[in-house]
Amino acid sequence: MKGEDWPQMARQLVLLQQAGVDMNVFLPQLGGVGSTVQRAVEANSATIKAAGTDRWADQLRATMPEGIVRDAILASPAWPDIVAAMDRLHGQGVGSDLSATVR
Repeated sequence: MKGEDWPQMARQLVLLQQAGVDMNVFLPQLGGVGSTVQRAVEANSATIKAAGTDRWADQLRATMPEGIVRDAILASPAWPDIVAAMDRLHGQGVGSDLSATVR
């Protein structure tokens, strides 16, 4: 709650509640998802490095805001396929500097 993004997150929670989301059900599940994703990211870090995809992981971390979505992408079983597609595109000259194109 001390983070700079807390006011925006609080507004989003209020909007969800106003839309009928039961916060007593939603928040504990969200915490569980966050914990699961965090554990998967930690376990996947060694795999990312061993697979040589750490370059793309670093690009993703540099261009996407920190949070559960970015962590879920890195922990996804589809991550090697995503990297392979990015390698192919990079080889074709597409988006050779992701940090300049993703904003």
